[in-house]
Amino acid sequence: MPREFVISDLHFGHGLMISEKIRSPRPYDDTTQMNNALVEAWNAAVEPEDTVYVLGDVVLGMAPNAGIAQLSRLLGRKVLVRGNHDDDEIVTAPGLWDEVHSYLELLRTKNRPMVVLFHFPIEEWHGIRRDAVHLHGHQHGRNRPMKNRLDVGVDAVGLAPIRLEDAIKLAQKQKTVMTALDVHSPRSKRPK
Repeated sequence: MPREFVISDLHFGHGLMISEKIRSPRPYDDTTQMNNALVEAWNAAVEPEDTVYVLGDVVLGMAPNAGIAQLSRLLGRKVLVRGNHDDDEIVTAPGLWDEVHSYLELLRTKNRPMVVLFHFPIEEWHGIRRDAVHLHGHQHGRNRPMKNRLDVGVDAVGLAPIRLEDAIKLAQKQKTVMTALDVHSPRSKRPK
């Protein structure tokens, strides 16, 4: 039976992701090694009939043809939710993506809550008060924890796409870190 996965922020070809200039660089000697590790981890988890929701920022720092070649190595049905670093040549490459969206909602089923997929983390999303889950990327694991919201980027959850059902469970376990301006809780008070 086909499964569903989610991942974000692959950053194929992006040298900064392995550079000591960032807080938590990926542990590779060069981008070729990183790219191959990403493909190997993906293909070890995903079967050809599975669907992977890719929440943006797939290629950065390499020629579009080279990026398309890397992405073509990935197994499964690929649904892109476009990120801020996704060039038109990658997004519109023939046969690369089964679907492309800027924002995507997976409707509630008897087995799962509604899921909001977007590259960027948002503070409020459709269905938030009915326990809808928001999965995102962009932050590389450096965002404020929030109930029912999860960063599913490579730098937050690991190299391989994560099963959608597992990402939902992890999001549901998140504890919201309250701020003075948080008005979602009836017990929170606005600053004077």
